Amino acid sequence: PLYTIFNPPLPHDGARVGSLWQVLFKYLAFLFKYNRFEKRHKNLSAHLSPCFRDVSIGDIVTVGECRPLSKTVRFNVLKVTTAAGHKKQFRKF
Repeated sequence: PLYTIFNPPLPHDGARVGSLWQVLFKYLAFLFKYNRFEKRHKNLSAHLSPCFRDVSIGDIVTVGECRPLSKTVRFNVLKVTTAAGHKKQFRKF
């Protein structure tokens, strides 16, 4: 699954500034009553390894589940794809 990085949380400890990122997961859920889809999203906390240096808000990332790293972090960033830019273009939801 592909996810989008959005605003990182405020760091509480100076040593952990770049390691914890909030990731937005968008998906469609089917409503049987109305026979239609609705948009939903989830916010995931993911650990970002120091080997990913040039990551910015809006980049598309691939995350994988791992052992619990903290109370809320259960995912690692595996791959980073830079954002397409600010021009409009078609992308799968």
